[in-house]
Amino acid sequence: MLKVVNLVKVFSVLIFLGTLSLVYAYMPIMVKLDEEGVAEIHKENFFYGSVGVFIVVNVLILVIQNIINKKAIDEFLKAWVGGFTFIFNLYLAFIIGFLGVLNNPTHIPASSYYYLNWLGPIMVLAWLIGLIFLVLKRK
Repeated sequence: MLKVVNLVKVFSVLIFLGTLSLVYAYMPIMVKLDEEGVAEIHKENFFYGSVGVFIVVNVLILVIQNIINKKAIDEFLKAWVGGFTFIFNLYLAFIIGFLGVLNNPTHIPASSYYYLNWLGPIMVLAWLIGLIFLVLKRK
C-alpha cells in the first residue's frame, strides 16, 4: 500500500510541474493574482514563487508525516497520512490552473473554473475526516 501511495505522490509532483509549465507558457508578462488585476506579479517571479511554495509545503508535509509515521502502527494509517501530499499537490495544481485561466480571458472564461478554488479545500477536508475516522476506528 505504501508503494502505491509513493507512486501517487510522484504523479502528483508531475501533475503540478506539468500544470505550472503549461500555465507559465501561456501567461502574460504581468500575472494577475485576482480578478480585478489589483495584485500583479511578474511572470518569472510567479514561476519561481510557485516552485518555492511547492517545495516548502512539501518539505513541511514530509516532516509532519515522518513524525506521525513514527507513532503510527497501522500500515493503512501510514498510507493515508502519506496520501496528504497527493491531495495538497493536486490542490496547488488546481490553484495554478485557475490562475492560468484567469490570465487568459480571451480564450477561456474564468467564471467556468471557480470550482477549482473550492475543490482543493473540499478534498483536504474529506482527507481529514477520513483520517479522524481511521484513528477513531483503530481505538
